[in-house]
Amino acid sequence: MNDTFSKTVTGVLVACALVVTVAVVRQAFWTPAPPPPPSSEPRAVDGEYVQRTSAAGESRSWATGPWLELDSENTRTATGYGLDDFDNVALDLKGRAHVVDRSSKKVVVFDPDLQFIHAVALSPADQEIGIDMLGTDSIAVLDWRTGLASVRSTRTGEVASHFLVSGAGTYYPYAIWAFGQGAGFLTAYTSSYTPDNALQKDRQNFIRLFDRGGGVARDSVFLFPASEKLVAGTGLGVSVGPHPFGATSYVRVLAGTTVVQASSDHFAVSLVDVQEDAATSFSYPTDPAWVSDADLAAAAARESEERAAALLAEGRRARQVLSGLAVDNLRSTIWVGVWAPPGSDKEWAAFNTSGTHLASVALPATFVLHGVVDGRLVGIDYSEGKRASALQSFRVLRDDEP
Repeated sequence: MNDTFSKTVTGVLVACALVVTVAVVRQAFWTPAPPPPPSSEPRAVDGEYVQRTSAAGESRSWATGPWLELDSENTRTATGYGLDDFDNVALDLKGRAHVVDRSSKKVVVFDPDLQFIHAVALSPADQEIGIDMLGTDSIAVLDWRTGLASVRSTRTGEVASHFLVSGAGTYYPYAIWAFGQGAGFLTAYTSSYTPDNALQKDRQNFIRLFDRGGGVARDSVFLFPASEKLVAGTGLGVSVGPHPFGATSYVRVLAGTTVVQASSDHFAVSLVDVQEDAATSFSYPTDPAWVSDADLAAAAARESEERAAALLAEGRRARQVLSGLAVDNLRSTIWVGVWAPPGSDKEWAAFNTSGTHLASVALPATFVLHGVVDGRLVGIDYSEGKRASALQSFRVLRDDEP
């Protein structure tokens, strides 16, 4: 991980980072690029989201969705089993959704209208699974517990190749993406807790480049901050868990060559072109908002006694700014989720790679966007808590579209 380019990228990210916090009022949360000229009156199309421009000249969405939805019972009727334990979705360039169902050890494939096509069996030994598309006929599959990656047919599930991507020391792989036009793979690594990094302040994730055969082509092409953990105690008595208000690091790969990264505590997006060894970023100013005493107390009540004490000792902090990241490979756009107060719809804002704001849509706060293809936003609804409850698809139209 001592690659010269990694150090250069880290320096660029530090130089470009804009420390920001979040606003109380969502519409005033950030300053978008100048919108297009005001359009005619917004029109609602049943089951669709229509982009509009308000009288104030501010670009916002017109919501009547979701456009398509599949819950566990719907899929059980269509496929003979339900999507009972799913949290990973990959889209191919034809708009087909490939959904990992851990309970059945299958990748379930749906067409752009979320109609069942077929299911691909995974290995019974696979545990924690991440996937990405290799064109339209193959998928890359990663089991991060074993560090085993494989290339499989999306039609038969047949394994074309497999190789190990395990990390070193406390590092382990947690995500995989196709690189280039079948040239290889990008794999992201994070570290587990050790007494040496108890404060979790300096933990760094990294991305490694593999060639098509599974050999390491570049040890580290990008360094970025790890997601923050809540740590209580020391030594053998330590207790570690997700931080309810901590910074989360999001990473995606655009068009197979550009790593896109954002941390939830900044309204800033970093882009690293792996082929060109070039790094850029864009950011927007935000207004501050703070975690309330009531929210802090409620979060502490959900933690263990040790972690609750550690959380309360930290006191109030600024809220996180971003809540998700996705990419549209067909349109080369980047979508970021913007934090919204509890009970409010969440804004997902689209940008081009230069940072120009293209559109925003308001989606349910319980919806987590996994991918975008040709204006279709596909993800998972978590309205029942931490467990996925439905696969959903939304569509974005502009006023001038039929």
